[in-house]
Amino acid sequence: MSFDPDTITPDDTLILEEVYNEFGQFSASKLVRMTHEETPWLNTKRNCVIDKELIKKYFKENYVE
Repeated sequence: MSFDPDTITPDDTLILEEVYNEFGQFSASKLVRMTHEETPWLNTKRNCVIDKELIKKYFKENYVE
């Protein structure tokens, strides 16, 4: 699968910039530790896919202004 940067909308760019500003300071290992302490991870059975709606709800409640 290839990536076409022309498909990124201005709204997507704003979201990506906000994510980078919030989380870009952390190392990969720190990000892993952080996610493993968050509700979507904790409420999902081991080795199962985390539901996108759980992730969406978590970030809306904890990070979106």
